[in-house]
Amino acid sequence: MAKQQNWAAAAKKYEQATSIDPSCAVYWSNLALCYSKMDLLIEYKTAATKTVKADPSFVKGYVRLANAHHRLFEFEDEKETLQKGLEVHPNHTELTKMMTNVMKEITSREKFQQVLLTVPDVKPILLGGVAGEGLSDMVEPLAAANPCFFGLKRSVLPPISKKYKDLSKVSSDGVKDVIEAFFNGSVKAQWVLSSDSGALEVEGYLPNDSVPVMRVSLYPPTGFQYQTDQHPQYHNTLTLEDKRSIGVVLMHRLLREHGFDMGKQLHEMIMFGLVTELTKVSSRLCDILFFLCT
Repeated sequence: MAKQQNWAAAAKKYEQATSIDPSCAVYWSNLALCYSKMDLLIEYKTAATKTVKADPSFVKGYVRLANAHHRLFEFEDEKETLQKGLEVHPNHTELTKMMTNVMKEITSREKFQQVLLTVPDVKPILLGGVAGEGLSDMVEPLAAANPCFFGLKRSVLPPISKKYKDLSKVSSDGVKDVIEAFFNGSVKAQWVLSSDSGALEVEGYLPNDSVPVMRVSLYPPTGFQYQTDQHPQYHNTLTLEDKRSIGVVLMHRLLREHGFDMGKQLHEMIMFGLVTELTKVSSRLCDILFFLCT
């Protein structure tokens, strides 16, 4: 059945096989493969863990378990699994390659900053969070010089949130928690400014999840791009319109609250020569500020 790629039927057969002989690592490994193909990531990790437990010398167990951790964005756990596998199989090509890749991933993720985006209690956050820094001496002159701009009535959340206020209009129950969190609730966000390209990369998570629902990049030459396939559950149930809207509201909420910090970081990157294409980075900064103020 696995050869015919009927993964659900094959999974049932291997579930039966593991219940009959739970000591057989091959059964657990094949069951893990089925779960992987079905995008059942928690079940994939569980079956892969039992593969290693059944036979610690079976190299496929380490490969599958490391891959499960990778797909769940559990990179430190992936590293630990690969280390154990390499202790048993020191020169294994695939394990070595996976270790190289996960170390690059861990290093790149050290540059990410994590924030929790919440709904402001009373007033909307202005100027990318500059007011939240307590810089009243900066805000007050701006408000005096631009009374119309600062006098505008604004909602505490981006205007697009109103579109998803009524969850009864959401067609799938499986995505209501995502819609509610991103448009009208709390969202965990991780972001980084690339010193190579000047792109702003953002990931948006439900507060208790390890896998991002949305990955967004703002890069002027190619524009605004979003990605959801890293989270199969929501990738397969959200509509294209919902995906686009989630990407927009994630970026808008992040820039409302932290755009000022991003601007400072870009400025420092320019001042200290951490980026080489000054004019392009400056244009990207203008893009970010424009996005922030709309």
